[in-house]
Amino acid sequence: MPAGSLQDLYNQQGKIQESKCFNYAEQILEGLQYLHSRRIAHMNIRCETIVFETEDKLRIAGLSHIIIGRQMISSADYGKERWTAPEVFNEAHDHGFYDYQSDIWSLGCTVVEMLTAECPYAYEKYLPSVIITIGMGIPPETGQSLSTRMKNLLQKTLCADPFKRFGAKNILKILRSVEGDIYIPVDMNPISSKAVIPKVVYIDPQGSTTTSKGSTKWKKGIGVYEM
Repeated sequence: MPAGSLQDLYNQQGKIQESKCFNYAEQILEGLQYLHSRRIAHMNIRCETIVFETEDKLRIAGLSHIIIGRQMISSADYGKERWTAPEVFNEAHDHGFYDYQSDIWSLGCTVVEMLTAECPYAYEKYLPSVIITIGMGIPPETGQSLSTRMKNLLQKTLCADPFKRFGAKNILKILRSVEGDIYIPVDMNPISSKAVIPKVVYIDPQGSTTTSKGSTKWKKGIGVYEM
């Protein structure tokens, strides 16, 4: 039975098979869709912050960096450059701004991390080179042959332009299609105008997000709680 995080899993077992990557990506996307619908950006999606609740269920931890809505940040604020979206570094795309779509890029990097059992851009030794590469919108390489379905997933998540990058809802549609290679129109507004902004967001020691209403419940197996 796996224990710890996705990073622990690949450190113990090596590269993660595509079939498992799709399963894990779908669970992470369910959690992100839930957070984004409440105007919460996670800002820290990577294998180290995705942990096993049970053998088959994941939870999103590492929520100490969350933001509500869209905010300007710096690399010093974030500190996880190899998973950071191009718009944070590139002046052509609102330099320094992070929002929900930035989480989607980080998810794509997390999938690459699972496939390679290495951090994104592991072949780039120096951090300034990594930042330049990301700022140019160049996605991390996998160095291996991928299925059409996986190529499609990475294409949708690792799109340099945040306005053309798919939202969590539409990527889930692709993953749940028969072959995962159908075309879904880009979700230009992933957050519904009817989305409810939580009045209070708490972070507990286990990294669970809660709001101030109702009673605790699970959301589709992901460790994101609604109160």
